[in-house]
Amino acid sequence: MEDNQTQIPIDYVTFSKTIPHHYPYECMGLILILIYIFMYITGNTTNKKLALKFVSTTYDCFKTNFAFLGVTNKENGPLLQSISSNSFGFIAQGRNNLNCFAVTIDLKKRQDLLSMLFFSFIWPEKDTITIDIPIAATPQPICFALIKKRDAKSYKEANIDLKYLCEKLFIDKIEDNLTLVTLGEGKEPLTTIFDSKICQALKKYDKQIQNIHFTDQKKLLPNPYHLGATLINIESIEDYTEFIQLILQIIDKIASFKLSQSA
Repeated sequence: MEDNQTQIPIDYVTFSKTIPHHYPYECMGLILILIYIFMYITGNTTNKKLALKFVSTTYDCFKTNFAFLGVTNKENGPLLQSISSNSFGFIAQGRNNLNCFAVTIDLKKRQDLLSMLFFSFIWPEKDTITIDIPIAATPQPICFALIKKRDAKSYKEANIDLKYLCEKLFIDKIEDNLTLVTLGEGKEPLTTIFDSKICQALKKYDKQIQNIHFTDQKKLLPNPYHLGATLINIESIEDYTEFIQLILQIIDKIASFKLSQSA
């Protein structure tokens, strides 16, 4: 028995064009989901590349100066620890004058659509690298900070050692080379530690340096003999090696510094 029903061919092109008119909200939702997935994948990839660039450009420098690299202290262990999609950690150990060289890389939430499109206008994010170095040696009494001018007042108020012990100082070698405010207890440590060679080298990272802060205050802070440094706008940095070498030189100068009898 023949089937008398006539099959009507479907025009898929016309059908697809009518979908947005019949299902506008569903289509908008699907588009947002696709955009979110795209942002998540590309954002994660970009952040990983920025974090890996730090490790790849500084690996030889760290390998030369430290006995152990990475978060596990194993020879073939991971060098970089993924704390979150936009935060990474790195640590190096086994060198004179310091306990460890800890690095935290905090990047923009590029994988988060809401953060990039909306929240960034209210609370702008920056790609930053924070360095924390507990000093193993027991240096002379030294407390100082080099800070971006726009952040000097708030940074001093937020750090009790700077607030009560340090004042703004004018150091020719620093003022002539860097756009940073100098806070310290006295000029002698700063003029000795930050010689012309170091100041000229730091000039290369002048736009990225947010602060370099050393304190020796046992009573005021839980981590005495500690050097911290923060870099911002790191996308423009192609190689971090020279900056790491400079930080190590500053550490060695702090450890070997001796106050003069007239100080």
